[in-house]
Amino acid sequence: MDYRSANDLPSFVEMSRQISGLGTLRHLSPGEEKHDVRVLRRQLDHMADTVDAFYALLGPRNWIFHESISFEFVAELVATTTDPVEAESKLIAYYNDHERLALLTAGLRRLPAMRRRLDLVSKASSDYFAGRYYACIHVLLSVMDGFVNEFETVRRGLHARQAEELKAWDSVVGHHMGLTNAHRTFTKGRSTTNEEPVYELYRNGIVHGSTLNYDNIVVATKAWNRLMAVATGPSRGRRNSNLFLRSRPCAASSPLWLKANGFDRLPKTSGRSS
Repeated sequence: MDYRSANDLPSFVEMSRQISGLGTLRHLSPGEEKHDVRVLRRQLDHMADTVDAFYALLGPRNWIFHESISFEFVAELVATTTDPVEAESKLIAYYNDHERLALLTAGLRRLPAMRRRLDLVSKASSDYFAGRYYACIHVLLSVMDGFVNEFETVRRGLHARQAEELKAWDSVVGHHMGLTNAHRTFTKGRSTTNEEPVYELYRNGIVHGSTLNYDNIVVATKAWNRLMAVATGPSRGRRNSNLFLRSRPCAASSPLWLKANGFDRLPKTSGRSS
């Protein structure tokens, strides 16, 4: 399923349940309860609202909130602008930083299928910062296709996947305005030659030579954004017959910023909250 809101993610639902349970415990033994339940609730709501605000602002422009991006950056972004053009410019500037992009791509090393392609990722980075956006785009497209083809049991590249196959379990990538929404541009057919400037990652048109005017920082940065989103699914679960779609949570299912804020260390509560 696509998640209509970050509040629908299983990990958010579970954290909300635990916080409600802590509220019950606090009333029973206020002297022993050390967690400020109201603060925890506000923090969780803030996280969910930030994810949803990001997608309301930039989802229609096919940007994806992946779990490697700084939550603090996104929170500030959605709090300081409601203009999609300005927000897109700030998001591009976020990626267009040598040290930050190096940190983002360093996390790919934990995936064997991506680790074999890190030399290509490094070359794409050099092209990106040298302004050779056309080269960066082609290399990253090949990395994405090859990675998905190798990781999957059924050997098909990303370009051969339908949007419905990319529903990420318990990940903000799986938001209904996330990867499944953006993937429609990836597979969009281009049967006639188009010389007009484009600002979407039209993989088929770019690779097959019918989309010509894509050499710009917007498309190149969307390629980096898509690469990180594609890598989110397998990096948080074990390999199975489908790269993204998962029928149950795995041990590492809690989103990274939930863990960073201590939500994975909440005391377990028994019973069901009302």
